[in-house]
Amino acid sequence: MISPFVAEAAGKQFHIRGGMLKGSYAATKIDANFSVIPSIDFEMEFFQSAKISTLVKANLTLDISKAKVFYSSIGAGQRYYFGGQGMLFDRIEGDYSFEGFSSSRYFLGWELGVAQALIQEYTATFSVVASVIELGILGGYSHQLSKNLALVVAAGGGYGMGFTTVSVSGLQMRGNLGLSFYF
Repeated sequence: MISPFVAEAAGKQFHIRGGMLKGSYAATKIDANFSVIPSIDFEMEFFQSAKISTLVKANLTLDISKAKVFYSSIGAGQRYYFGGQGMLFDRIEGDYSFEGFSSSRYFLGWELGVAQALIQEYTATFSVVASVIELGILGGYSHQLSKNLALVVAAGGGYGMGFTTVSVSGLQMRGNLGLSFYF
């Protein structure tokens, strides 16, 4: 059994992942669908225990050929790990200590945030953007490459409800691959 003592230095990790984002938003007389690569996710994760963490996140989805941001978001959420510990752990027995990590683990979590999506393009310089409150889920697999580095594959999606003048509702789905850095 793992000791309840967890190393302070191993209580955080930073994720950077890249992939594809597909969005579908609709309102009266508006129907917007897009699928864009690259979509970049940034996350900072803070562990409450070896299997539960809180995170803050940001996403930027940019169509490089058009030089347009199709989707961006900021938010927070919680992640639950299973099939292994989410972070490094220490076990202390008498004069001996052991530091270890799970070589692989799965995760599932929820996210809540604010996002902006490109809804309608009229010209190269004039577009309509809608802001939404978004609730989403994210799941994935993480494989440890070294003590402080892991390879991560993740997929998720969310439902957004508009709260601005251009009020839309819709879905976004994303899949990505990236790295996690423990510190």
